[in-house]
Amino acid sequence: MFYGGSISPPREPPKKKFGIPRRTPAAAQMTGEDSSSSSMAGGSSSTMAGGVRESSLMWPMLTRSNYSEWVMLMQCNFEAMEIWEAIEPGGAGVKRSQDRQAMGALLRSVPREMWATLGSKKTVKGVWGP
Repeated sequence: MFYGGSISPPREPPKKKFGIPRRTPAAAQMTGEDSSSSSMAGGSSSTMAGGVRESSLMWPMLTRSNYSEWVMLMQCNFEAMEIWEAIEPGGAGVKRSQDRQAMGALLRSVPREMWATLGSKKTVKGVWGP
């Protein structure tokens, strides 16, 4: 066959500019061998706090009959996100962002009718404590 014009070579697929980061094995993360793991303290549900995604935690809704289970799960979640100091008695030097993150998580876990009352408190410690 004869082609009247020049023939271009076949196109190569575009090269990736950014590689996908590889996940470290869970055992290495637990022992702290890999220091490159992200540990940012942020306020949105997609950010990481203490190596745990806020969106991956179970946030129970408070009802009239589940207070003891609710308190236990909330404390575990706050400790996993490393923001329990904002609530714990004696927790000094708490950043405002940690307090707001804890308040947001707390408000998501109570009925909407309680939001106005709890939201009027200055700190999450004032909401949680007596």
